[in-house]
Amino acid sequence: MHIDLNGVKYIAKLACLELDEEELSTTLERLEAVLDLCDKLESYKEDLSDVPAHLTYLINSWDEDSVEKSLSRDDALKNSSNTRSGLFMVPKIID
Repeated sequence: MHIDLNGVKYIAKLACLELDEEELSTTLERLEAVLDLCDKLESYKEDLSDVPAHLTYLINSWDEDSVEKSLSRDDALKNSSNTRSGLFMVPKIID
C-alpha cells in the first residue's frame, strides 16, 4: 500500500490538524512505515479457518447479576454544590 503527500494532507484535514511542510513530510514517512508493516503482516497471513474464534472454553466468565442496595437520591446529591428538583445541575456547554 502506498500513500502520497496529498493523502497525508487529506487525512490531516479530516482530523482537523494543521500541519506545516516539515510535519507533513514526517507524518508521510511514519504512515509509510506503518503501511509497510501492515503489508508485511499481511504476507504472514495463514488460513485460520480451523482455529476456533473463541479460544477460552468458559461458558460464562461473568459474575452472576444480583440486586444490591444502592445510594439513595439524597445521599447521592448531598455533596453536590448545585442541585434542583432532585437532579445534579451542571453548566450548559455549547460547542
